[in-house]
Amino acid sequence: MERGGAVVYGMSEEGYAAACIMAVKGTPVSLVDESTASAVQLTAEMAKIYPDVHSLKEDEPILLLEPTNKAVGEAAYLVFSPRMKAGEDAAEVLSKFKDAASCLGRDSSVVYCLPTGLGGNAENMSVLEHVTGFEVGKTISYYYYPLGGPSGSPAVIGTAGAGNENLARMLAAGRRVKAFASIPTSEYLYTMHLLSHFTSVYDVLEVCRIASGGARSSVPVPASELSLDGITDLFLDDMVVGQHDMCMLPSSPAEGLGGIAHLVNMASRGIDQYIRRLATTLHRALKRHEIRPSKTQVLVSWTINRHEIRADKVVTLGALIECLRDYVSDVAYERDAEQFHTDRTLVVVACSKADYERAAARKDSPAILLKANPMCEVSVGSGPKRNRA
Repeated sequence: MERGGAVVYGMSEEGYAAACIMAVKGTPVSLVDESTASAVQLTAEMAKIYPDVHSLKEDEPILLLEPTNKAVGEAAYLVFSPRMKAGEDAAEVLSKFKDAASCLGRDSSVVYCLPTGLGGNAENMSVLEHVTGFEVGKTISYYYYPLGGPSGSPAVIGTAGAGNENLARMLAAGRRVKAFASIPTSEYLYTMHLLSHFTSVYDVLEVCRIASGGARSSVPVPASELSLDGITDLFLDDMVVGQHDMCMLPSSPAEGLGGIAHLVNMASRGIDQYIRRLATTLHRALKRHEIRPSKTQVLVSWTINRHEIRADKVVTLGALIECLRDYVSDVAYERDAEQFHTDRTLVVVACSKADYERAAARKDSPAILLKANPMCEVSVGSGPKRNRA
């Protein structure tokens, strides 16, 4: 049986973006929503009309449906890119992979788009051989291509066999076609990229903690003097991308990861400490301006795409709200707040550059605007401060 086209398993934002790229290039593509037993066809026209998952689900267009097992069984490529829910463990992800791959046919290919850590792909390939009865690298192909990390997509596509130029062209967003490397090499390169990102974030947070007066002997400096290096435009939204991938590294199947575990613990602790510093900065600002916490409403402004593969931002949002409630009981996520309490002083914590710019332009200017960047900048707006003690 001649196979063709691709099936993207999972309605994640990153998987959908890959599906759109393939569809626009003329590849027949089907999408599988994990919550249903059906696949829908994505045409090039639909990919242009609906650029993201939200717009597709919001409009609810009439789509052609077919059973998932039929779509997967006839496809040349299975792109495995489901969303990972907060708290979902490796066993649950592996179970999804078994279900997705069980209907694959001979000479088909799997593109695994979730992070695996070091050595994790070996188990995936073993599972693939078990559920299909085919041998990886001979009668079925396996590729590692973790989407949605700090750089969006990795520099290379990991492969258990030879490269696939057709696949490289299908996945290329622009003119530059991805290169291929062995599975272990792709894991090492992605791990280096992750650790480079998070150790850099940790370094910046630690220096800015000291620069803002966080050490006894330090001399505080204005945030404006550090803005020349782009430090003040680094937000919490940027810091936590790929945190799930980093935190899973110490539990990777590979041995001798003590040094990596140390780096991961350091970086994770740095982000946790930063979230607490944001909360204490808000507390000090309230005291400085004589604003009573009991008469204050805090809104956390953070535009989060809940269709992303990882739940990093959702988890961090929950931790931030919990820390803020140590000082102010009325804390809400802006997207979930049905109405504002007009009898309370409004404080906004902006967690991305776009959210900060939107908050600064609000008609109901917040009394305090806390910028979730490394310096934890506080600006006082023209909003009412009517609850002075």
